[in-house]
Amino acid sequence: MKEGTASDIRRSSYIDWGLLMELLYRHADGRSAFFSNRSDGNARNSEVAEKLIVAAGGRYQSRALLRQTHSSIIRDSAELSQDGEIGKGQLREPLEGDAIFVDEPRSVPIILVADCAPVVIFDSSSLCYVAIHAGWRGIYGGIIQGAIDRLRAAGSGELIGVVGPHAGICCYEFSSGDADIFSQKVGTNASVPLEGGAVALDIYGSISHLFQKSGVLLQSTRPPCTICDERYFSYRGGDLASRMALFVVGSDS
Repeated sequence: MKEGTASDIRRSSYIDWGLLMELLYRHADGRSAFFSNRSDGNARNSEVAEKLIVAAGGRYQSRALLRQTHSSIIRDSAELSQDGEIGKGQLREPLEGDAIFVDEPRSVPIILVADCAPVVIFDSSSLCYVAIHAGWRGIYGGIIQGAIDRLRAAGSGELIGVVGPHAGICCYEFSSGDADIFSQKVGTNASVPLEGGAVALDIYGSISHLFQKSGVLLQSTRPPCTICDERYFSYRGGDLASRMALFVVGSDS
């Protein structure tokens, strides 16, 4: 995370709640991307998700939820909106998808991850952005480029990308043959040698390459690895049912 981009965030507002969620990025207009961790609880629990959003300063009318399937499907927040307070009322079944396009600041997108990469791409000249669940299948299927294209189609100016904690090159062991196929598809060498002849898949490097190729300004450095960093849930590490949440609080939430 670039220093100074979040210096004025109201951090005390969520520390007082006993939460240790991280501010990944805060845009100059106030849009802020947050990422929870293990100590904040399982974000699949609607009460946990509500607490995270409210503690971050969210004053929202609706939230956008997905049935994530490692696809390349991008949904508009308007078709996903669930009105009312999280955990209260009758909520419909979320639609399938792995990225949410948002152009309404009072809609809060929620992306759940546990080793896949939480990604946000902001349009710096409007209120539009896309929140993405980026695993290797989604990246291979074009979800990053699809999100960029969706923002460009909305008349975007400069795009700013942020990547949060995910399975890192220290631990994300992958089939060498599949890593080669992935690398060819993405257009960069995503295979990193590990001890004993194994290889790891470089998700961050792949996303960074796609950003650079499309003129997206990357505003984050290589993040921690969710597999070996105990602050995070990890599917590969045995946390099969628990997830962290990526969510964005709008400038007018």
